[in-house]
Amino acid sequence: MEMKTIDNIELLQAVIAAHPSHQIVGKTRLQKTIYLLQRLGLPTSYEFEMHFYGPYSDELTDDAHFAVAAGLISEDRNISNDGVPYYTFRAKMNGAPRELGALNEDVAEIAKIKDPVLLELAATYDAFRTKGQDGEEALESLRDKKGDKCSGGRDQKAINFLEQLGLQYA
Repeated sequence: MEMKTIDNIELLQAVIAAHPSHQIVGKTRLQKTIYLLQRLGLPTSYEFEMHFYGPYSDELTDDAHFAVAAGLISEDRNISNDGVPYYTFRAKMNGAPRELGALNEDVAEIAKIKDPVLLELAATYDAFRTKGQDGEEALESLRDKKGDKCSGGRDQKAINFLEQLGLQYA
């Protein structure tokens, strides 16, 4: 295994550990959290591609499975009230997880987002912007891709959240 992958796995554990109760609920939330933190300077090396729920990394999924096998995190399958499965990732606190330094504040801001769709919209809008779309093009692409998820002002709340995190677009 390459050193960068070991670093990625340790950082994955640290991000989960920095969340309330040392856990992240949902695979989509895990993907979007790591995506946004990487954009903010988390020194991971994941390649993200646009997928159903926005930016997605196969490497991150693989590293999460490896972290479970290595005993750094656990992954529990749960069933929601409407019968849909979801996963909870918990950092195992056997030893101190790697420090995140200044990114702890960004983790805290992301963790405050209770609506997982808002996080999905924010990451997806950001992905369109980083592909070179201007604000209007990215907003149109977001609305085309996410449809009703953008209703009720969620799309603008997502953009506001990105600005709050300090993501800038050239």
